[in-house]
Amino acid sequence: MDRGLSRVLFVDLSAHRAHVEERPELFRARLGGTGVAIELLHELCPEGADPLSPENPVILAVGPLSALFPLASKTVALFKSPHTGNLGESHCGGRSAVALRLAGYGAVVITGRSDIPVYIVIEGGKVHFRDARALWGLSSSFTVGRIIWERESGSGFRSILRIGVAGENLVTYANVVAESYRHFGRLGLGAVFGAKRLKAVVIIGKGRVPVADGPRYSRLYRELHGRAVRSELFKKYHDLGTPQNVRPLNAIGALPVRNLRENRYPDEPPFTGERMAERYLGRRLACAGCPVACIHLAALREPYPDEPFFYKTTFVSYDYEPIYSLGTMLGGQDPEGFLKLMEAVEHLGLDAMSCGVVLAWATEATERGLISGADTGGLVPRWGDYGVYIQMARRTSRWPGGSPRGRGSSTTSSPGASPRPRRATAARSSPWRSGGTRWPATTPAPGPTSPTSWGHATPTSTRPATPWTKRTCGRGGSGPRGSSPGPSSPRRPGARSSPRSSSASSPGDSTTSGPPPGASPS
Repeated sequence: MDRGLSRVLFVDLSAHRAHVEERPELFRARLGGTGVAIELLHELCPEGADPLSPENPVILAVGPLSALFPLASKTVALFKSPHTGNLGESHCGGRSAVALRLAGYGAVVITGRSDIPVYIVIEGGKVHFRDARALWGLSSSFTVGRIIWERESGSGFRSILRIGVAGENLVTYANVVAESYRHFGRLGLGAVFGAKRLKAVVIIGKGRVPVADGPRYSRLYRELHGRAVRSELFKKYHDLGTPQNVRPLNAIGALPVRNLRENRYPDEPPFTGERMAERYLGRRLACAGCPVACIHLAALREPYPDEPFFYKTTFVSYDYEPIYSLGTMLGGQDPEGFLKLMEAVEHLGLDAMSCGVVLAWATEATERGLISGADTGGLVPRWGDYGVYIQMARRTSRWPGGSPRGRGSSTTSSPGASPRPRRATAARSSPWRSGGTRWPATTPAPGPTSPTSWGHATPTSTRPATPWTKRTCGRGGSGPRGSSPGPSSPRRPGARSSPRSSSASSPGDSTTSGPPPGASPS
C-alpha cells in the first residue's frame, strides 16, 4: 500500500485548521473507500448528533484502485443525512477521486462550522481557507464553479465540489455538484455543506500514485481496458446511456408515470434514449480514468425573444433517473420542457431525483384536494406543466419572501439567520428524529453575527494534531476576482462583528499547512 492512500486529512472549519493522520490499518481492514468512510463516520459522529450541527462530519474517501485502473473513478461521501436522520451515502464521478489520490490522501474528514462562508482548497500539502461571502447567494452553481476555476488557476489535476442556493438554504435534498455534470446527489450532502457554511471544496493533485511493477501494471491495465471497451455494456452506456432503458420499461409496464399511478405511456414515450439521441444529443463526456463516456449532454437550442435567427445553446446532462423523476413521473410530453427543468434544478443545486418525486407528489396531492394554491404560493401544478414546475423548484430553493414555510411554519426569520431545513416531502409535520439542537422559527441559530456563537469548536477527532500543524500566513488578500460581499452576506443588520469578519470590504484567506506526501513530521 502506498503511503498516500493511508493519509487522512482532517479539516476543522470552526478553527480554520487542518492536520493529517496516518491510518494504514483502515485501508487494510476495510474494503475500498466506502469501508474506510463508514468506519471514520462511526468513530467521529456523536450518537444523536443533529445532521445540520457542526459535529456531523463529512467524509470523502477513495479506494486503492482509484487513479490506477479504468472505471475506478468514484469518490464516496459518508455523513448523517438531514433528509432521513440516518446514514447518508453518496457517490460521485468526475475528477474528484483522481484529484484526491494525486493530492496524496485516501480520505478527507470535514468537521465544524465556519463563522463566515468559505471554500477550502486542498493543494500541495496545504489547506487554504478562502473567503466565500461574495459567492454566497449566487443564483447558479455553474457560475460559482467558473469563478473558483478562474481564481484557483495554475497547474495540477483539479476538482471543484460546490453547492447551490438550495444547499445554502438547507433544503434537505440539496446536492453537491462536481465538474458541472456529476453530483453527490442523494440524501442532502449539499445541506450539510450549507450548514457548515462551506461553499465548495477544491482538490488539486500534483503528485503521482506509485506502482511496484510498472511493466506488469501496464499489461494488466491494457487487459482490463480492452475487456471494458469490448463489452456489450460499454456499447449500451456509451451509445445511448441509461435512457436506453425507457423504451423496454414502457413495453413491460414498469415505467413510473404520473407519480406511479400509471406504469406506461400508451404510445412511444417522448423521452426514450433513441429519441433523445436523435433530436438532442450534442456531446458525450467521460469521468477521469473511465473509457465509457456515459455522460450524455443534450444541446438545448432556444431562440432569443428579441433577436431573430439568434439562438442560445445550453448543454444539459440527462440520464434515465432524471428522465423518470423530472419526465415520466410528472406526466411530461415535452422533452424541451424536461431539459429546461433539468437545467434549473442543476443551477439551484437540487437533487434531480428527489425534486422530481416531490413535484409529482405535489401534483397528485393538488388533484386530490390535499393541498391548494394557498400551500404553494399560488402555483397550481398540473401534469406536464414545466413552467410551473420550474417556478416551484426555484421557490423550494430560496424561501420565497424570506419566509421559511417548511413543516407548516409561516414565520419569518431575521435576515442572515440560518433557516430551518426545508422538507417538502410530507404533508404532516413531525419532529426531528435525529436529536440535536432545535432552533425556534423566530430565533436565528447561533452564528458569527448573533450574541452567542459556536466560535472555535473542539475538533471532533480525539487524536492530537501532528507537531507540524500550524498557521502559516495571516488573513489578507481579496475575494474572487477582487469582488466584495454582496447583499446575501450573512451579517444581520445591527449585529456585532465577529473577529473573522470584521472587515467585510476586505475578505481574507488563511492557510494551514502540513508536510508534503511522503515527508515525516519534524
